[in-house]
Amino acid sequence: MIKLSQGSYISLRRILSSVIFLLFFLQVSYLYLNTRLFDFDSLESIKIIGPVSILLVFTAFNRVGQEVFIKFMVFVLYTHIVIALIYLAFNFTSSITYDNRLVSSVLGRSPGATAQIFCAALIVHDYYLKDRIHGYNNLKKITKVLFITIVLLTQSRAYYLFLIIYFLINYWSVIRNKLNSFKAYMAIISITVIIYFSRIASSIFERSQGNNLFSGRDHIWNAFFNDYFNRDEMHILFGSDLSRHEITINEISYLTSDVHNTFFDIMNYYGLAPLIIFVCWYLFSSGFFNTKKSFVILAAYFPILMLSAVFKYPFAFYSSLLLLMLPIYFSNIRHP
Repeated sequence: MIKLSQGSYISLRRILSSVIFLLFFLQVSYLYLNTRLFDFDSLESIKIIGPVSILLVFTAFNRVGQEVFIKFMVFVLYTHIVIALIYLAFNFTSSITYDNRLVSSVLGRSPGATAQIFCAALIVHDYYLKDRIHGYNNLKKITKVLFITIVLLTQSRAYYLFLIIYFLINYWSVIRNKLNSFKAYMAIISITVIIYFSRIASSIFERSQGNNLFSGRDHIWNAFFNDYFNRDEMHILFGSDLSRHEITINEISYLTSDVHNTFFDIMNYYGLAPLIIFVCWYLFSSGFFNTKKSFVILAAYFPILMLSAVFKYPFAFYSSLLLLMLPIYFSNIRHP
């Protein structure tokens, strides 16, 4: 295996990002030209172009440029969270849905959007801000508990999985050493009792029974594959146009352009070839195989990418982008 020095790795990463950006621009131009004016869907057309372009440009930045961009994104994230917390403080009851799930309308229209914002904040807290803000240890602990509590109150199964993977990988050595202590047993018992009596466990169990396990996603994915592989070969590989690509799900009598999977979403509009190129480029550029922080973030975020189209709705857009930018940022030599 060829091993690159850090300087060579950063240079190659910039070159690849520039080349892929150019190729992506050419493909997008072709798709735009191939789209009839009255079929053009502005949201569908920019939802992936914007994030992918920003990631490519961000990777081509030097460390100073990346630092400035990350600071701006973190500022936006925490400003958004402060506004959301103030709103929740005055409208907590109205923020609980009919099935007892917490949704902050300031952050998005679904429990998942709320959960994602606070999961992103948890990553930023542990991996970015922790070493930059000294002192205030009790406040940091309270903030972290608050973030986790809000994620739990959303009852989003995908983000529960995010938390489980994140804590198991990130704190495995600590967890293993603490499992034999009395405090650990008491903590586990206390959390179990709280979850049980809050009816969170029973609610999640009811929503996971039988065909509800994937909330209809399996039907959507099956319909997507049936539609996708009946397309022209060139359209399968490189996409056709930027009109709204809707899928009909006969089993649940449902018509949608949201395939509830980030990878399938890219395939649906840009084809299989760009998806493979982008995934390979991102794994290389993020330092997934070489940097622990990058590995932990992406391992935890992978189920979310598989169970939702993370760039579909605007409110959660920047938090998805931040979670994908941080591994690239941490793969720099100064952030092992």
